[in-house]
Amino acid sequence: MEVLLADVVMTTHMAYLAFLVTGGFLALRLRRVRWPHVIATIWGTTVTVTPPLDCPLTQLEVALRERAGTGAYDGPFIEHYFEGTLYSEGHPILARTIIILVVLTSYLLLMGRILRERSLPAETAEATAEVR
Repeated sequence: MEVLLADVVMTTHMAYLAFLVTGGFLALRLRRVRWPHVIATIWGTTVTVTPPLDCPLTQLEVALRERAGTGAYDGPFIEHYFEGTLYSEGHPILARTIIILVVLTSYLLLMGRILRERSLPAETAEATAEVR
């Protein structure tokens, strides 16, 4: 049972990371995703830049794997599952930098969209006034 629960936690963690990386682009289409993504980004950033603060999902998965006796791991979740597969071993800073750039790009696009949305009513009113 612990192995199954650990796998569920790992899958949830993977889904969170996928949302963290791509959610800003999803927020361009779906307004309801904007605030959850901002919160996810703040949490992910806090856990990453605050060394004593470990991700509770990582802690839970490792504890479940230890209880099951199926090879718990040391270190961060991202390094354990992605180093050597999604990015070269020994380059976690490069991987984090790329993730940060992707999220920042999505936020810049999102900010542009929000600014355009806020200026639309004024532009529409001006266009209507010019027609009259």
